[in-house]
Amino acid sequence: MQESNSEVLTIEECAELLKVSPRTVYKLVSDDPEPHKILARKVGRSWRIWREEVERYLRHQGALET
Repeated sequence: MQESNSEVLTIEECAELLKVSPRTVYKLVSDDPEPHKILARKVGRSWRIWREEVERYLRHQGALET
């Protein structure tokens, strides 16, 4: 599978990518665009997170070079 910035992640996949627990990701996601949160959307009872949002969050936190 080819990875791209538009890839959609689950909470578990995002946690694996960030090397944190799923519980931490639940605290980081929000459906409101806030600079210190990862923008995500609820689909049913599950969250969906765009990889580009995770990268934006990391850049905002100073963890990624632009």
